[in-house]
Amino acid sequence: MVPLSKVPRGATFVPTKWVYRVKACGSLKSRLCVLGDRMPETDLDKSAPTPRLSSVRLLLAKAIQEQKDVRLLDISSAFLAAPAQGQTYLRLPPGRNKKGYAALLLQNLYGSSHAPRAFHNMLHNWFTIHGFKPNPHDPCIYSRQTHADGTYTPQVEGDKKAQKMYCVVHVDDICYQGSTAQVEQFRKEIEGDDGFKIDYLGKLGIDDTAKRYLGIEVERTENSFILHNQTLIDNLLTKAGLDRINAEEVPMRDIRLSKADCPTNDQERAEMAKLPYRNLLGQISYIAMCSAPQLAYAYKELARFANNPGKAHWRALLACIGYIKKTRDTHKLVIASGGGTALTGYSDSDWNAQTDEHLSTTAWVTFFGDAPISWCSKTQRCTARSTAESEYVSASSLSQELVYLQMLVASLDNPTPTVSLFSNLGSEDEPGCVRRFREYFEKNPVPTALIYTDSANAISNASTPPGWLAETLRHVKTAFHFVKQFVQSGHLKIEHCRGEDNWSDILSKGFGKAAAKENQRSTVFKRHADFLLGKR
Repeated sequence: MVPLSKVPRGATFVPTKWVYRVKACGSLKSRLCVLGDRMPETDLDKSAPTPRLSSVRLLLAKAIQEQKDVRLLDISSAFLAAPAQGQTYLRLPPGRNKKGYAALLLQNLYGSSHAPRAFHNMLHNWFTIHGFKPNPHDPCIYSRQTHADGTYTPQVEGDKKAQKMYCVVHVDDICYQGSTAQVEQFRKEIEGDDGFKIDYLGKLGIDDTAKRYLGIEVERTENSFILHNQTLIDNLLTKAGLDRINAEEVPMRDIRLSKADCPTNDQERAEMAKLPYRNLLGQISYIAMCSAPQLAYAYKELARFANNPGKAHWRALLACIGYIKKTRDTHKLVIASGGGTALTGYSDSDWNAQTDEHLSTTAWVTFFGDAPISWCSKTQRCTARSTAESEYVSASSLSQELVYLQMLVASLDNPTPTVSLFSNLGSEDEPGCVRRFREYFEKNPVPTALIYTDSANAISNASTPPGWLAETLRHVKTAFHFVKQFVQSGHLKIEHCRGEDNWSDILSKGFGKAAAKENQRSTVFKRHADFLLGKR
C-alpha cells in the first residue's frame, strides 16, 4: 500500500475481483484476480510457450521403451511467485481498501496479462542455473546430463557414465523423467528453492494424485501408458443429455454437411442458439486432440459450422457423442513399448468436389514405433483439381510433421544442438532452410522416416527431383514441394500401401453401416480405429 501522493499522475487503476471455485477434491478456493483486459498496454512481451501434445506423447513413448521413472509435480499459486513488471496500481475489492492509499502490485496476480511470461522467464532461469538446456524444437522441454547418482556438476560432460533426464513444463505442471536417482535429486533441488511452493504428485499413472496430466487421465502398466478422457466424456454426456444420446457405430457417417443446412432467418438462429453446440464441440475437440484420433474427422466437419449450426449439424453432433458414449470404456490411447524407434506416417486425402468450398481433406497420422504420436484431419486451403493433387498436398503436410519429429528425436538423443537453425544463408540451388536441415541431419543422424500412401501419383510426384514438375502440377504452390527435398536426400522415404491398410483413411471421410461402400463400412472403421489407438 502506497500513499496516493506518490502515485504518478495519470496512472491507471486496474480493477480486481474475487474468484470462487470448488476444486475437484471438494475443497473451496478463493483467489484475488486482476481484470487483465483493463490493464494499460505496454511493449512488454505477454506470450508464454506451452508444449505440443505430440512432444509429450513422444517423451512418454521413450520413457516406456527405456523403462524410465516418470513423475509429476505442481507449483502452487505459480503466477504469484513471479515479480510484477512495471508499475501496476490496483483497485481492491470492498473491505480491502485503505483511505488515502493505493495498492501497488509487487508480485503478479492471476489475470494479469504479463503473468504468464513473467513466470515462464522465472522458471526458465531456474532451469538454466541448474544445468538444464531448452530443446531447440520445443522450448518447454528441458534436459540435462547428470552423474550416475543423479547429481549435476559442470564437469558432467566429461563423465562417460553420464545419464540424461528430461522435464516437460506446461505453465506450472512439470512432468520429469529419468532414472530413480535423477528424479529424486531433481525433486530435492526444486523443493529446496524458496521461490517455489511445490506440490509433489507422485509417479505418473501409478499414484492416485498423479493419474491426471493436462486434463488427460493416465494409467501406467509394465509396458505402456494408457491415456483417456473418461471424466471429460462423462461431463460431455451429462451436458448433452443422456436421454437423447443413442449409441453409434461411427462418429461421422458418410454424409455431406453443408452451409445449406444453416439457419437462414433470425427465428431459426434464435432456436439453435438455445442448444449448447459450441460448448459440446469444444469438449469433443479436446478429447480428439488428446486421446481419440478417430474423432478428428468428425470434429473437423462439425467445427466448420460452429458459428451458425443448423438442425442437421446438431443431429450429426449428437451422433458423434453417441459414438463417444459407446466407446467410452473400450477406446483408449495406448503408448506401448513395441515397434522400436522407427518414425512412420500414413497419409490420405479425400477429394471433396461436392463441398461448399470445393476443398479437399488432408489426413495423416504418425507413429514412433507402435505408439501414435500425432494426427491431423483438416480442410486444405487450396482447391485441388484432382485426387492426385490432393494426395500430394496431404503427403507434403505429413512430411513437415515427420521432419519436425526427426529433429526432435535427434535433439533428445544428443546433448546439445550442433548447428544453428536460425541462419538463412543459402544459394539458389540450395535455399537456406534446406541447407540447415541437411547440416542438422548430417551431425545428428536419425533413421529415415517412412511415409505410406495409397496414391501412386503422390509417390511419383514426391519422388521426382526438386525443380522437375509434372505438367499437371505446374500451378501448385512451391510450399507443397517441400517433401521433394527430403525424399531426394534420403531423410524421408515414401512407399505404397494398400487402401485397406492405410490407417489414416478414417481421418479423411465418413463411414457407414455394412450396406455402405466396401471401403467405408463400419467394420473397416473399427479396424483402423484400433490401429490408430496403438492396439497391435
